[in-house]
Amino acid sequence: MSCTVVAEFVFQEGKIDEGLALLEAPSGLPATRDHKGCNHIDLAVDSEDPNKIVITGRWDSKDDHLAYFQWRQEGDESGALGKLGAIMVAEPKLTWANIKSTY
Repeated sequence: MSCTVVAEFVFQEGKIDEGLALLEAPSGLPATRDHKGCNHIDLAVDSEDPNKIVITGRWDSKDDHLAYFQWRQEGDESGALGKLGAIMVAEPKLTWANIKSTY
């Protein structure tokens, strides 16, 4: 079953540009998009909190996203997740929702 994943990243004051650069680099969201099961990724800056990035994606399944996230934690040679973690105020908040209907 397809799912939508919402990831919220809150960065330390003044670190949003560094976070955006990491996410937009070839080893960031372009690598995410190329991962098995990823169909679509949107990157947005929260309109009320300029230190918060919201990423939404459509995945073939939650299991595909979990496998991707495990790769980011254990097998990603770029170290992108660790670099992001160093400039965030907390771990990213992740939400998974199974898609019921599409219009």
